[in-house]
Amino acid sequence: MKCDGMWNVEAGSQKRATLSAITPFLHLSIIHYFEPWAVGLVYHNRESSFVMFGILCLAVLLVCQLFLLKGSTALVAQNICLQTSRPANAAADGRQSHPNSRSATSKLFQNDNTISNDDISRRKALQKIVTSSSASMLTQVQPSYSIDTSPIPNLGCLLDLPPITAGCVRVYLCRHGQTEYNRLRKVQGARVNPPINQTGQAIRLGETLSMLKQNSATEFPRVALHSTLQRARETATVVSLMIGKGSYNERENVAYVDEVLSRDNPLSNNDFKGMLQLKTLPSLGEVDFGSIEGKSVNDAKAEMMTTWAKWSLGKIDAIDGNDGESGRNVFQRVSLALNSLTEIAASTGGSVIAVTHSAYLRMFLSLALELPLVEAASLDQKNCCINVLDLSLTETVTIDAKSKVFGGRLSMAPNDFILEFPRAKVIVMNEIRHLTELV
Repeated sequence: MKCDGMWNVEAGSQKRATLSAITPFLHLSIIHYFEPWAVGLVYHNRESSFVMFGILCLAVLLVCQLFLLKGSTALVAQNICLQTSRPANAAADGRQSHPNSRSATSKLFQNDNTISNDDISRRKALQKIVTSSSASMLTQVQPSYSIDTSPIPNLGCLLDLPPITAGCVRVYLCRHGQTEYNRLRKVQGARVNPPINQTGQAIRLGETLSMLKQNSATEFPRVALHSTLQRARETATVVSLMIGKGSYNERENVAYVDEVLSRDNPLSNNDFKGMLQLKTLPSLGEVDFGSIEGKSVNDAKAEMMTTWAKWSLGKIDAIDGNDGESGRNVFQRVSLALNSLTEIAASTGGSVIAVTHSAYLRMFLSLALELPLVEAASLDQKNCCINVLDLSLTETVTIDAKSKVFGGRLSMAPNDFILEFPRAKVIVMNEIRHLTELV
């Protein structure tokens, strides 16, 4: 197999290293220079420009990755050439290779008994080059997720939280447990009201929060708030039961919770010692998606994304399904909830638990972080995840029509739109280490 003159390996290596270093900056540059152009097109009612912008970004990134692939191919080819030529060179020099001194790349051929020019055809070498280079590329671009792959759930995942920020109260903001609509990927908003379909996730959530109490946290919540919807109320109830029980035997806890929830009579705070007080907070309710509720997420996705894109540019009076809830109303509810959570936590020991919903949580975090709503759309919020926020008792934030939540100076939000709520500091977002194998 002839290798000389086929690749400039040193140049390929340098090129790959350089492009690897600048790729993150290319990502930022693309967003910085082309986002105003894309948003400007949307301003002129060309909503398809989001697709055009996405295609443009992908094309530029693809070119960069092709250069990286070329560099990777050169490096693997060089190793193959060295490996195939090693026996001949060693014999010519009168030297013998140590049997354990294989390079990492030689493992590509670990199933071959011998490696020689006769044994490895040009086609086979090329196949191995492509395979190795593709694996390298996949490793390079694979996103990192917050899912814990360990076999044992980490119920103590909140024990290393920092103390509550001075002058603040703490909110443990959680999403409800899984429902059949979640499992089947159907749209569920304020109009459909399914129960949770299994209690395992909610039990883990309760056990995790109970660990804070067992470790003598002086600011441990006394109240669990939830929306008016059944899935949120049931999740908050299970959390409260687990905190009152204080046990971590999961099999016993599942049987216990299932028996309690099957009772005909409603639960009373006097039924179980140590149980949290349950309260309904209507402003925590999920977004009303109108007539598209109950449809497959895939069927409704286009309409939902179009409405979200309008909200992201400040068209907050747009609605889903012709009769859904406007973005203005949802944001007003979020602002009301932020104020209410702060007041309730301040009057009940300094912290509170709140159970709410996924789309609502993304809009909640968008305001709390002052994060552009278009970016908040990608925030992951698993069933029974935990977000920890410290809300200020003294400082407030004002969101107006030109807020970066709606695109800043290009915002199309009405000039009369203004919200004021406590300043928030996000400590933890989408904590799911307690949900190992359940997410």
